Amino acid sequence: MFSQPLEVRRATVDDVPVVADLARRLLGELGGFQTGEATEQEAFCARLLTSDHYTAFLASDAQGVPVGLLTLNEVEALYVAGCLGWIQELYVTPQAACPSRKNGICIFRSHYSGGRPGATPPGGLLNSDN
Repeated sequence: MFSQPLEVRRATVDDVPVVADLARRLLGELGGFQTGEATEQEAFCARLLTSDHYTAFLASDAQGVPVGLLTLNEVEALYVAGCLGWIQELYVTPQAACPSRKNGICIFRSHYSGGRPGATPPGGLLNSDN
């Protein structure tokens, strides 16, 4: 298991090449997706990152190498009577993934929860009504 210290931070438009690269790697692993030209994808990524309803988080190792991407789309839903964050993309590099790769969110969860099972991220990361 990946046990190095991680930094998780919100991505900005300066991170577009990194976000787009990790998204392409995700789609490559999933297979069957046409990612288009890198410049077009990066332009679309920049537009998303400047919108009010899309947020990306990057996880980097102690050397600053990106090892994970989590993107959230703000959506409204009746069952929560408000807005929530829908995980749109989640990618963890093979080097940083949990052994089974069934729980790729572990690096993001452990950062925000201090390793406590069931803990929720601060500031309503997953639900904007918190």
